[in-house]
Amino acid sequence: MLNRFPENKNIDEIKLKIDSINSLYSTNIYDTLNVAKHIQSLNLDDALINGDISIIPKIATGHGIASLKSETGKEINFYAFATKYCSWHNPEEFPFFDSYIEKLLIAYREFGFYNFRNVELKQYERFKTILMSFRAYYGLSDLSLKEIDKFLLLYAKDLFKNK
Repeated sequence: MLNRFPENKNIDEIKLKIDSINSLYSTNIYDTLNVAKHIQSLNLDDALINGDISIIPKIATGHGIASLKSETGKEINFYAFATKYCSWHNPEEFPFFDSYIEKLLIAYREFGFYNFRNVELKQYERFKTILMSFRAYYGLSDLSLKEIDKFLLLYAKDLFKNK
């Protein structure tokens, strides 16, 4: 789909990409139109091409969508979605975060591949460093980040499905 819609200028194309990611990964974006408008306003194509990770928090926040569960109207941080959206555009610069991958990295930390605090996984620069350390520690440098993302997600879903 990205070969057909690589840019983020047309609201319908952006919304289609959001709907696809939302369906594939259950990212729980319930207001896809407003997220699409937000993404369109960011003019982020150069950042995606250049692997500029500072775009992650800009996508994840600033959209004005409040949690339906929050009485305070606190804005939702769409961190996992933002990483997946960027990964779809540039998979070798933007590994994606997922709660299953988070659980797996925390479990593997016990084997000594890297010392980190759980909260660091929600800081994209740290998350990427941790993931690259996992890749190096386990001799997976021949695999692309996209291949590692797929492996970790499928393995983690299988491992944690009954827990």
